[in-house]
Amino acid sequence: MNNTAAFRTGIWISVGLAVLDIAGLFTVGMEDAPPTAAILTGAGLGVVTLLAIRPAFRASRTGLAILVASRALSALLSVPAYFTGTSSTASTAVATGFIVLNVLASAFVAPALRSASLRTVQTS
Repeated sequence: MNNTAAFRTGIWISVGLAVLDIAGLFTVGMEDAPPTAAILTGAGLGVVTLLAIRPAFRASRTGLAILVASRALSALLSVPAYFTGTSSTASTAVATGFIVLNVLASAFVAPALRSASLRTVQTS
């Protein structure tokens, strides 16, 4: 199992981002909130991330792939903040933070995905 400090850091960053995605539900209906569909999609991705944490921590190839994919999709949900004329500087800064943290979490977890797939090939 890839139980390195970087791997654990990537897992915990993913947990924190997933919880923030779910907490975004509290912004539905607020004045500067993103579209409701984006909030609901983000919350769904947060739930998917949380469900993938345990298998990912056990170096399951499927769990790791789902974790990385859900974080990538969550980061993509932040991109429209750069292109809408109604986004404030603060929301653009938050979007940038989310993107950077998602990329960082995926970069920390991705090497375990590679070694999990190598382990699968070697044991076959």
